[in-house]
Amino acid sequence: MFEDSLEVFDSSAWNLLYQSSGHVSDFALSPDGQHVALAGQDITILDTAGFDVEYTIPLPSENIYWSPDGGWLVHYQDDRHILFDKDKAYVSLGPLSWMVFIDNQHVLAFGDNRVMAVDLVAGKVTGGARIGLDVSQLTWSQNGDALMLTTPDGDWYWAEATGQVGTTPPVNESFIPATQVSKRTAINKITTVSPDGSFQAVATLTEGCGVVPDGGACSISAGVLEIFERYRATPFKTLDFSESGPASFAWSADSSLLAVGLGSAADTVQDDRIIVIDVRTGDELFSFEGHLGDVTGLVFSPNGMRLASASEDGTVIVWNTGH
Repeated sequence: MFEDSLEVFDSSAWNLLYQSSGHVSDFALSPDGQHVALAGQDITILDTAGFDVEYTIPLPSENIYWSPDGGWLVHYQDDRHILFDKDKAYVSLGPLSWMVFIDNQHVLAFGDNRVMAVDLVAGKVTGGARIGLDVSQLTWSQNGDALMLTTPDGDWYWAEATGQVGTTPPVNESFIPATQVSKRTAINKITTVSPDGSFQAVATLTEGCGVVPDGGACSISAGVLEIFERYRATPFKTLDFSESGPASFAWSADSSLLAVGLGSAADTVQDDRIIVIDVRTGDELFSFEGHLGDVTGLVFSPNGMRLASASEDGTVIVWNTGH
């Protein structure tokens, strides 16, 4: 491609065989070599014998590829995939993180923390499994013996008595008001104040962007956490993070403990860890490691003995703080 156009040459004599007349953002040669698909203002299918237009799909596109057998042409944009067969019938799938063909009729797709098998001819999901939970809220029971996990698909519950997670609420448990899971945005500054108003913590995050196989990506690359006595200008505790940064916070009910969930571009257990700080002394009491994604939510149990954490990796972990 040259200056957003496509030029095709005969490799034996390097004669120009074809030059596109409009903008081309991507192209794909079919596995049998008989067709080439062009992505641009429309999707155009050419035969390679004479480079004549066989048909056009009126859909702006930037990314296309063929299935392994050439039976499907795949257009993908952001997190949505649209698959066209040779009759221009289509199946739309999304939101998806990735998709792979099993055979010429079935794909394996991952999205919304689920792995799904999809029959493209029937246009329906034929199987799948949940591999994590997209948690938007964490809520402790009043006695701290159970935890409610709010997801787009409904509520899930963890009970200390069984150690199991399920959709049936525990018997004789009432839950305190929910704590919203924080969702990290781009470059930002987050301020959180202790329940009794004595302390405040300020996190300044920077964002790093890079190139990944599916395109550009941005995530937390560094951050600074400062803890102040309320209305004082100078922090009494400062933490600098070179490879990760604060992504979520939680205070214990008595305002003595501050839990900080970290996020990073690397997504390692060291970078996506949780630290618990005694704000009265500035000491770091705990460093919990176990997540492989930004820690998006934290909440202490009412008695401060446990800390629940939710992560972008689809996991929720309950930690013992012994406080």
